Amino acid sequence: MRRLQSGETYQLDLTGDQKVTEIPVVITCSVDGAEVFVDSNKVGITSNKMLTTNISTGEHIIRVDTNGFKPKEITETISTSNNSFNFDLKVLEPVMLTIKSNPKEADIYINNIKEGSTNKQLFKYPDNYQLRIVKDKFDSVEETITVTSSGSNEFSYTLLKSTAVLTVNTTPSGCEISVNRSMISGNSKEVSAGTYLIEVSKDGWYTQTRTVQVEKGRDIIESFILKQKTGKLQFVVEPMEAKTTMKYIGSTYKSWSGSKHLSKIPVGSYELAVDLNGYKKQTRTISIKENETTQTNVTLEKGVSKPAYTTSGSIEMVFVEGGTFQMGSNDGSSDEKPVHSVTVNDFYIGKYEVTQKQWKEVMGNNPSRFRGEDNPVEKVSWYDTVEFCNKLSEREGLSNCYSGSGKGITLNINANGYRMPTEAEWGFAAIGGNKSKGYKYSGSNSIGDVAWYDSNSRKKTHLGGTKQANELGIYDMSGNVWEWCWDWYGSYNRGSQLNPTGVTYGSYRVYMGGSWYFNASDCRIANRCYNFPDGSSDDIGFRLVRSFN
Repeated sequence: MRRLQSGETYQLDLTGDQKVTEIPVVITCSVDGAEVFVDSNKVGITSNKMLTTNISTGEHIIRVDTNGFKPKEITETISTSNNSFNFDLKVLEPVMLTIKSNPKEADIYINNIKEGSTNKQLFKYPDNYQLRIVKDKFDSVEETITVTSSGSNEFSYTLLKSTAVLTVNTTPSGCEISVNRSMISGNSKEVSAGTYLIEVSKDGWYTQTRTVQVEKGRDIIESFILKQKTGKLQFVVEPMEAKTTMKYIGSTYKSWSGSKHLSKIPVGSYELAVDLNGYKKQTRTISIKENETTQTNVTLEKGVSKPAYTTSGSIEMVFVEGGTFQMGSNDGSSDEKPVHSVTVNDFYIGKYEVTQKQWKEVMGNNPSRFRGEDNPVEKVSWYDTVEFCNKLSEREGLSNCYSGSGKGITLNINANGYRMPTEAEWGFAAIGGNKSKGYKYSGSNSIGDVAWYDSNSRKKTHLGGTKQANELGIYDMSGNVWEWCWDWYGSYNRGSQLNPTGVTYGSYRVYMGGSWYFNASDCRIANRCYNFPDGSSDDIGFRLVRSFN
């Protein structure tokens, strides 16, 4: 570089950035309200099919776009001599879009708007769309789809399960199964992936629990074999020639003659029937308890017993010898008072509540909520029960006890057919008849021994005859289901009565005995309840009675 000499000058020409020149540009369009973009930046919307905007000179990309029309894009050099551009947009025709899935019935969302369920066809303009496919218990699908003016525009998806089926097999059958402490119906449940606690239980068996891990989309089967609780029986009989039949829930468990020691007997309530020609037959209910020995002594009396019998529909009937008892209670509700003396004649009564199987054989249907052939029928009204009794009587060639209809139904208590018990007959049978020991509940002062009620029922009915019977060998007169009686609901009379049938009219019919849903107090023998005769509930059933002729 040359050094400047003294007195010598040097001139620099400094220039800044050149100024950008913008000029007005006119955009005309065949469609009003179209959006105008310059180099991807929105500059305005056409009004009266025209937009004027300032654009710098030079090359630019101009695009005009609006719904229902095919966008148009041009590249032009803006100059003072080239500042007006026309866009003639062509109408877009909607095309058929098909959305399919396996399985079907998945919800379709397009741009977050629900468009129905698969499989479905709908019309859309060619464009890009956000598609979402949603179905319960399956993984959702989300993606961008492109709908074109040509081509099939069909989109198919195979949905992957987000759940699995957990199946629990049990030995014995009929166990109660809970998953994460919630009871399930049947033995299978569809669940999400995760960890689950399975509990399998059954009365008389040891409960088992297990934790299992369920993976998404992979069904799982778990098998449980429960161990039965057992006890022993030490049985002594006189005379030694007597024959004993031991029954569990109406089925023979064992039979033998004379005295007997039995071990490893499943826990539960059993009926012993001891019989010998020339002696009165005795029936007795015993309870076999876990790891205990039950001792039972029976001495037969000479004489002849009144026979029990079974209907053509396998309904076992117990003979109740007539007698006198004190009906009502001073310790309960006001409608249990006054306590009064009642005498009833001999009659037969069902050993068990009428079962669902027995009801279906006569009526051809099963209205019950809690299904089980040998569980008590429920959800039957008083009118339904009248119809059942008459149909069963006709099947066996007996005279109907009921005639008329609605509130005009009358009772012929001396007819030889089947009927509901009167409230007095029900109460006499429930206390154990002439063999009564004065228990609060039917068969015991300990409700858990004789009844399914709110504290032990797990909120459902149970197989009849699994609790201890009362003094007459009758089961479940406390708990399980309430039992319809003939009587209109009304106040008791003070005086002594013979074979009372209740007040002559009313709005409600009586039912007795408590149920799986109610507490111990409601299962007392003396407790009374009532409902409209056309009313029904999943805790109301009945048992049969027949006059002794």
